[in-house]
Amino acid sequence: MRHPIDLEALADLFAYRIALISDLIHIGLTSSLIARRCDPGGGWQHLMPGIVLLGKAPPTRRQRIHAALRYAGRGAIVTGVDALQLHGMRASPATGPVHILAPLRSTAGCAAVHVERTSRLPAPVMRDGAITAPLARAAVDTVRHMRSMADIRAVLSEVSSFVDPLTLHAELDAAPKRGTTVPRQVLSGLHQPAMSQ
Repeated sequence: MRHPIDLEALADLFAYRIALISDLIHIGLTSSLIARRCDPGGGWQHLMPGIVLLGKAPPTRRQRIHAALRYAGRGAIVTGVDALQLHGMRASPATGPVHILAPLRSTAGCAAVHVERTSRLPAPVMRDGAITAPLARAAVDTVRHMRSMADIRAVLSEVSSFVDPLTLHAELDAAPKRGTTVPRQVLSGLHQPAMSQ
């Protein structure tokens, strides 16, 4: 018997085809139906706890970002490499878990989402439909998790063309100390005046 809700057309009701399971239940689907649709060959897929992609194609990075924002909940902001990409930066590819800033009482992360709970949430900006950290904060959140000096230099060099060095230094000063030693050295080296001959 056909379900009264057109399951094939349902994806068009959800931005980026991302739905909370609780939202699907709210509109009348059952948990068992959702589970069947997420079985192999069922047409949908689980992206992360409580989040479903209403389609069977592999998720795009943009869909992963929006799923991560939905997963982390109210007040969540994209940061790290994904935020840099949303700002138009290209020095580092976006791979691995999506890095999200969230209020202290937010949910913990999962394999697909690195949730950094913080009392120091920046004023977000909207970039390509995603709630995003400002460029300086995204850069600092990125380089704090990098190990390669060359990668850190590439990110800070690119971002320094758009953000005042003092703003980057202030973000580094306000950030958790772990992972900031090398970025401080790199940033200081980028903006030292050239030696006179």
